Amino acid sequence: GGQKFMSEPTPGPWANASVWIAGLVGFAVPVFTLMCFVSWQRRQDAERFKAPQDEKLLRPPGYSLSLREDKLMDDMLDHLMQSCLAGAFAGLFLRHVWLNTWQGPLLVAVMMFAISVIPVTGFAIHQWRKAWRKREELRRVRLGLRGEQAVAETLTEVAEFTYRAFHDLPRGKDWNIDHVVVGPRGIHVIETKTQRKLTNAERDQPNRVRHDDKTLYFPNGEDRNAIPQARRNAKWVAEFLEKKTGEPVATQPLVVIPGWYVERLEKSGDSLGVMTTKYLKKYLANQPMSWPNHSGDGSSLPWRSCAAM
Repeated sequence: GGQKFMSEPTPGPWANASVWIAGLVGFAVPVFTLMCFVSWQRRQDAERFKAPQDEKLLRPPGYSLSLREDKLMDDMLDHLMQSCLAGAFAGLFLRHVWLNTWQGPLLVAVMMFAISVIPVTGFAIHQWRKAWRKREELRRVRLGLRGEQAVAETLTEVAEFTYRAFHDLPRGKDWNIDHVVVGPRGIHVIETKTQRKLTNAERDQPNRVRHDDKTLYFPNGEDRNAIPQARRNAKWVAEFLEKKTGEPVATQPLVVIPGWYVERLEKSGDSLGVMTTKYLKKYLANQPMSWPNHSGDGSSLPWRSCAAM
């Protein structure tokens, strides 16, 4: 007799339906429910809860960065859940298209693939890429937060020289001053610059940052913003305190780089200081007394400057 060929088995409608139901119940519905719950919980927290203190509190070091860290974590979770949800639907669409290629014309299958699988898969990849970018930004924010905390820890050690430190002073929508140190030895406005150190595999030279009056030169790149930013911050603080106290106020801009060796390329008359956290305490302790006759009763300029902050 003639040879018989077995054709590809065609699943019935209930087989296709069972796959969709299993995918929805087992993955898509839980992910969608979690997304809705997280969104609802955020709204509830914003509307129903408030801080127990009514008085204004001083900000801790890196407060703005900690808020940014929380926001990035929430955004990254949202993008990941949307990517997973879209990926699940893309898989279900792909299986549906694949099974129906045995039942109808190839052109219909191609059109179904183009209409359903490609857009949903593209959306899943797009959300995954956004989550990855949020992760990279989160790493930078955490690095900056750790740097500001390191500087703040050093500033606690200069309290014995009657300095008082203020952290994370908000001055605008996307602008804050990392640290302001006020005392009888002057008012110092600190811009923290935190840079990842090189690993042993990357290191062709020591972890040393060189600088001139405008730029920080790291082994893996340059920073042209930190030094000008420190000067702008110091100028703003001087103008702000002069308005509040009614007297001219001099401020000293500083750039502090935790964990790096700092080397100046050229000497100039610029008063801006660039240093590491290890040298910061010594630098502040050795500053001359700007107000030698200050008193601790709140009447001298340093203490009125503290109240104005």
